[in-house]
Amino acid sequence: MRFVATLDIDLPADVIEHAPTFWDRCKGLAGAAVDLSTDRMRSRIEAATFLYQVRSALIALGIDNARWLVVDGTPVFEDHKGVPNDLPELMTAFADHVLLQTDAIRQLRLCVEHEEAGLGVEIEARMAVEHPRDEPAARISVTGRILDLGPRHHESGEAYRRRIEQVVSDAARWAAVKVQFSTFVSRLEQALGVVLPGASLQSTTRQLGFELQGEPSLWPESSKRGTSTASPQRNFGLSLEKRIAAAIGGPPAYAVRLRKIEDLQAHLVNQLAMAERQSLDAVPAAVTRGLDELNRLIDQHNRYYPIERNLAMDPSTGALLSVGEPWTPHGTASIQELRHNAAAMRAGRRE
Repeated sequence: MRFVATLDIDLPADVIEHAPTFWDRCKGLAGAAVDLSTDRMRSRIEAATFLYQVRSALIALGIDNARWLVVDGTPVFEDHKGVPNDLPELMTAFADHVLLQTDAIRQLRLCVEHEEAGLGVEIEARMAVEHPRDEPAARISVTGRILDLGPRHHESGEAYRRRIEQVVSDAARWAAVKVQFSTFVSRLEQALGVVLPGASLQSTTRQLGFELQGEPSLWPESSKRGTSTASPQRNFGLSLEKRIAAAIGGPPAYAVRLRKIEDLQAHLVNQLAMAERQSLDAVPAAVTRGLDELNRLIDQHNRYYPIERNLAMDPSTGALLSVGEPWTPHGTASIQELRHNAAAMRAGRRE
């Protein structure tokens, strides 16, 4: 069971104009009005300023437990060990990154988490300096879950099931939790409104998970979705983070990177197959260079994929989970592996 909310933030922005074409210049010389407007906007607030303002709103709410920060697709801060009260360390890492950055920041993503009165909340803030005119400049996603739904340390399966049956059968408690989550989102919205003068905020709240029989409804029927999940700790459907990424940023970084890995691997196999058809014993230099690049991409994917997908962790083993199964990093590519694939490709063609 999860509760989710989305805060769309429209920041003061200017319409981006395109360079005048030859025809635009001709119309200008003739005294006609020339419209250079595009369908994109540029925020008057820089990404760094937005991050510091969001930090001020979080501190006002007593939230200082950072998870990660990604700037223009580059992870800047990651809390692997779950260290509490590390928002200042995240801001220090960001300041160090800015000192080394030569280009202006285009996009950033911040994730923090917070617990209060039995409710666990994860907040992700995403901001793009340039964005389509019909989309918000920033979006805050809030996900809430009941901490009692998670298994406790050394708790047996039978004890866990008995405890959860009592929790999920208490309709009055669920109604109170809904009010608690909605109140938290309202407090966050008010705090953001204070630190973002001139911004327009619009919130949407809904529930993901199972519905209880006889449970009083606080939100419209159209906002409810009914199936429960296999794991009480995580919903393996399309997450709110993924929907936001698809709406603002296009294909996720891990998908683009995987495509690059697959395309480069196929290209290297083809090059090796051509060299072997020409009876060349030595590995072509282009293949050697390409193999180095392939392994660089694989290493990058193994390091960043768990963060980008926000993979769950098995509390009993500490292993990362992808769709409920242990996640296995990609292995390092080798010339022997490429030769094997090239031989298999030639055998398939002969068949």
